[in-house]
Amino acid sequence: MKYVFDNEVVCVSKIRVCCKVSGEYWTSVHKNRPTHGLVVYLQGESVFAFDDGNSYEVKAGQVIYLPKFSNYTSADSEDAVCIAVNFYMADSEKTYPVALINQKYGEKYIKKFNKILNVWNEQTSGYQNGCLSILYDIIFNMQQDTKSEYVSSQQAQTVEKAVSYINLNIRDEALTIQRVAEEVNITPEYLRVLFKSIRHMSPKEYVLNKRMELAKRYIESQDIKLSYIPEICGFKDYAYFSRSFKRHFGVSPHSYLKHVQKEKEKKKV
Repeated sequence: MKYVFDNEVVCVSKIRVCCKVSGEYWTSVHKNRPTHGLVVYLQGESVFAFDDGNSYEVKAGQVIYLPKFSNYTSADSEDAVCIAVNFYMADSEKTYPVALINQKYGEKYIKKFNKILNVWNEQTSGYQNGCLSILYDIIFNMQQDTKSEYVSSQQAQTVEKAVSYINLNIRDEALTIQRVAEEVNITPEYLRVLFKSIRHMSPKEYVLNKRMELAKRYIESQDIKLSYIPEICGFKDYAYFSRSFKRHFGVSPHSYLKHVQKEKEKKKV
C-alpha cells in the first residue's frame, strides 16, 4: 500500500520529452534510467520487470510511474500504444517507489496525457509551461486517486480506534503493537501498513512520540520527581527513557529540568 510520490509536494524542473510509442512486440532493457517517467497505455499491455524482483502488468487505461535510476525490462504486446512523459525534478537525487494507477481511472488519464502530448507537439509560445501545468495536474490527480484507492473510510476508522486505544493505555509499559492489533481485530503487520499510510509514521513511533510529550509535560510541571517520570509514562527503565528523551528533544531529561527551573527563576525576578 503506497501513494504515488508518497503524497509529497513534487517539484518538476523540466520535461525532457513527451511522445507516443507504438509498434510490434518488442522488449526494451533500461539501465539506470536518466529521468522520471509517467506512461499511460492507450491500448494493449506491457510487463515491466524490475531488477528488485518486482513485476507490474500494465493494461490499457493504466498509468505507471517509472523512477529515475531504476533498472528494468519492458515487454509490450503487439498492439500496445502508450504516451510517455519523461521529466527531471529539482532535487536531482530524489526518487520514489514504482506505482500503478487503477484501470478504473483510465479514461480521465488518457484525456490528460493526450492533452499534454498535443501541447508538446504544437510547441507554440510557452509550450513548456503549458506542459508543466498539465503534468502537475496529472500528478495531483494520481496522488488523490491512490489515496482514495488505498485508504477507505473503514481503514481510517480502524486506525483511529487503534490511536484511541494507544492514548488510553499510553502509561502502561506492557502496551504492545500486538495488543493494539488484537483490540482492532487485525494483524500487527496490517496495522503497521495502515498506520503508516494514514498517520505517516509507524505505531511504534506514535507511541514513543506520545510518551515523550507526556514526559515533557511532567518535567515542565515539576510536580513529580524526575526518577518517577519513566514509570508513569510507560518506560521500563530510566536509562532507556533518558536515551529516548535526548534523541527526541536533543537534551537529557535532567538538562531539560534544569532549563525549566532556570526559566522559572527568571520569571520571578
